[in-house]
Amino acid sequence: MEYNVTDLHNEKFKFSISYKELKNFYSIYSGMDDLEFFSNIKEILHFCCIVSYFKELTIDQTLGDKGIIHEISHLLLWGHDDLEGKERLKYIRECFDVMMKLA
Repeated sequence: MEYNVTDLHNEKFKFSISYKELKNFYSIYSGMDDLEFFSNIKEILHFCCIVSYFKELTIDQTLGDKGIIHEISHLLLWGHDDLEGKERLKYIRECFDVMMKLA
């Protein structure tokens, strides 16, 4: 599928992406254990941005204080080794499993 994006300077870009490929990535990421998931968190963040855009998720669901992208940024900043980090990772995984799932 193809889609168009206009940037800050009103320049237009055309992108293409495979829905089947996105579903495959979801399957791979959701099947990872916590250590693998954290090790791939930058790729997962990018995946969440793309899927959030296509699913038209709200700002609260993505960028708000409890949004998945906001929470991933906290995980990148502070890690997942302490209790708070472990709870944050658990919450992100729950959000990921529900919000990033594709039909």
